[in-house]
Amino acid sequence: MDELPIQNRFRLRPLTQLRPHQCKWPVSEDRAEVGHFLFCCRPVAGTSPYCTHHHQMAIALPAKNTYRRPRLARR
Repeated sequence: MDELPIQNRFRLRPLTQLRPHQCKWPVSEDRAEVGHFLFCCRPVAGTSPYCTHHHQMAIALPAKNTYRRPRLARR
């Protein structure tokens, strides 16, 4: 998952403690409880559920030519 700089890690919270204006991007797993994630909590960007950084990650397009269709064998 996405790693945050150490100075921002204190802001991570579980989903149940997030407010509507906080980023809902999961950034790490809460090691205290299996299957629970901690979320970014930075201010959201406009109407997105994510902060500016995570919004850009969510809408990013793959780089051109990152996938090439396998060639068919000729007979």
